[in-house]
Amino acid sequence: MPDLASDYYDLGNRLAGQQRYDEAVAYYEKAVALRPGAAEVHSNLGVVFATQEQYEKACAHFRKALAARPSFVNAHFGLAKSLTALNRPVEAVKHYKKVVALQPNHTSARLSLGMLLNSLGYHDKAVSEFKKVVKSNPDNAAAHNNLGAALHALGRSADAISHFRAAIRLRWDLSVAHINLAKALAGLRRDEEALAHYDTALILEPRSAEALCRRADALYRLERIDEAVAAYEKTLAVAPGLAEAHNNLGTALLALRRYDEAIARFERALALDEGCAQAHSNLATALQAVGRLQEARRHYDHALGRSPASAAAHVGKGGLLLELGRIGEARRAFERAIELEPGHTLAYHSLAETKRFSSGDPHLAAMERLAETLPGLRSSERIELHFALGKALADVGRYDESHNHFVAGNALKRSTLTYDEASTLEFLDHLKARFPRGAIEGLKGLGNPSAVPIFIVGMPRSGTTLVEQILASHSQVFAAGELRALTESMEAIQGFDAMLDGLDPDMDRAMLRELGDRYIDRITALAPDARHVSDKMPANFRFLGLIHLALPGARIVHVRRNPVDTCLSCFSKLFTYDQRFSYDLGELGRYYRAYDQLMRHWHAVLPGNVLLDVSYEDIVGDVEGQARRIVAHCRLQWEESCLEFHRAQRPVRTASAAQVRRPLYKTSIGRSQAYGEKLRPLLEALGPELAGRR
Repeated sequence: MPDLASDYYDLGNRLAGQQRYDEAVAYYEKAVALRPGAAEVHSNLGVVFATQEQYEKACAHFRKALAARPSFVNAHFGLAKSLTALNRPVEAVKHYKKVVALQPNHTSARLSLGMLLNSLGYHDKAVSEFKKVVKSNPDNAAAHNNLGAALHALGRSADAISHFRAAIRLRWDLSVAHINLAKALAGLRRDEEALAHYDTALILEPRSAEALCRRADALYRLERIDEAVAAYEKTLAVAPGLAEAHNNLGTALLALRRYDEAIARFERALALDEGCAQAHSNLATALQAVGRLQEARRHYDHALGRSPASAAAHVGKGGLLLELGRIGEARRAFERAIELEPGHTLAYHSLAETKRFSSGDPHLAAMERLAETLPGLRSSERIELHFALGKALADVGRYDESHNHFVAGNALKRSTLTYDEASTLEFLDHLKARFPRGAIEGLKGLGNPSAVPIFIVGMPRSGTTLVEQILASHSQVFAAGELRALTESMEAIQGFDAMLDGLDPDMDRAMLRELGDRYIDRITALAPDARHVSDKMPANFRFLGLIHLALPGARIVHVRRNPVDTCLSCFSKLFTYDQRFSYDLGELGRYYRAYDQLMRHWHAVLPGNVLLDVSYEDIVGDVEGQARRIVAHCRLQWEESCLEFHRAQRPVRTASAAQVRRPLYKTSIGRSQAYGEKLRPLLEALGPELAGRR
């Protein structure tokens, strides 16, 4: 190189070292003007431009350097880094490979090559590169961390964990290694251990959106939902544009039944990432929960259009189809979910609701194989599988095994719930004293006189959905399903709790009218033109005295079923909404007895034309006769359509959604007989009178 060119080159180097890049570029360019083929000058120009993030110019000079000297390691390395910055990974890989071919111990190049291969999905090749670095430099924490990431991508979680731990031993402050270790542990369902490493990562890097979001995910999987909500909110405070965090927060809110908030989060996630199939599916679930069924179906279709292999979306859409009475389509959706994800316990549980199993059924065999892995399943998955197997084994007559699964599933579910049995039974008992005949007669005629409401009450699984379906088949009845309208109206009235402590004529007159008005406003908004609106919330049996006072024009239909059959049906059902009394045979029997005693009280204190008792067994034995009784009690003219109740085209959102779509069958009558003495805790809790009705 001529002396002047050399001087320009040296001056450029000094200026670059002082970060006076524009001046350095000027002298480098003078040098290459005198010596166009000077590889070192072009390479250094490339480094300066790359430092200033002018990667296209950097690439041009690295290429000129390589044209002059094809084996120039620094130029290959610089070009590879610049191409990576330009998101041209395939070209970058070629040049990193050149570097390691020319200089096998170039650790940075081999690490970068492995990372690019891993990002491109060539995990095996990435593992090979990282292993070479670890072999030559076993104390390189970054190499262990990246080797762990590639192994994890291959599903080799145990091997991955050992390398993440090695990285942390070498560099405790490497937050990415803590995050990666936590993710690998979470993949093995070791979420408690994962939490500890997310917490460490956040000590090291408090604003790490990934650590915050993944920590929230772990809390959600551990069913610590309130904590998960707070953690997702903290994530979004750091990264408000993170669509995944909005979606996952929506999922947690959905688990808490905070539907409107969940919908808002899913919609925000889709505003940030319109193509997110998971957010479409989750939004559909939330919309379905609030009765916006057509919108829900559109979003399930969007989800499956973008991700046809999403088992969760197939299960969700199947649940919607079941609600709409399209049983065959629902069954196929659940079966498709199982094909895609053979361990999807909710899909098996949902499928069990839509079919009767027979010996040799491949789905039953698959569930029994899955049951062999129970210890590795999350609590919610074990519960779903136990209930599904309980139903399927009962279908094929294997009652001992069926009962064992129901007992196990119920015990697990009961362990997740807080149920104060003493307080609950005391409340039901005290309602009798709070609403005596004299007080009810003294306050009559004070509420809203509307004849619109029809209340259908009873124990869950007693036949309330069947009665609702009969009435829904009448042209003048809008079946609103299980409404919270009564309790929400009560909660909206300040000081209303005091009324339940005992009726006070001076205080209660205005409140009764307000309760009736609020309730009528809520139900008429659902169907403004309907002559009658039915409310099939079974637990409203608790408030029949109050209903009569606040809504004296309402009619009440109370549905009864054999006590033991009713309780067994409750015990064998995993309710969407917790019936907290139903997951232990003793508690279930004692609750039924308290319910029965309260209903006897209501019959004694309410006018005879208000409350009609209907027996499920009588309906099965004489559909038309009992349907006519029900219709007449509700002050309606008879319509033959009421006998075609199983054809009614309306959403059914209860645990009986599949059953009420079929003509009546008698197989559920006396079902408890097959379980014999296994129901002894229930029979003893019910007492001889109720248990003897078997």
